[in-house]
Amino acid sequence: MLNIEIQSDLINTKGGKKLIKFIKAKYKECFYMAKNNNDDEKRLKALDTMAFLDILILQIKDDSDGE
Repeated sequence: MLNIEIQSDLINTKGGKKLIKFIKAKYKECFYMAKNNNDDEKRLKALDTMAFLDILILQIKDDSDGE
């Protein structure tokens, strides 16, 4: 099972909780789509979305570290 941990002060806000919940759900959806789909175009789109979500996750983590 795919487990994504996002530790941030953002989780303490209502909008932050929704954002992190959305990111986790979308990342899991894209992961399984990329893993289980034989259509190259759909796999690449899923991988591209995952890369974008990775950038968001890293930015959220950097902000919580005070950087």
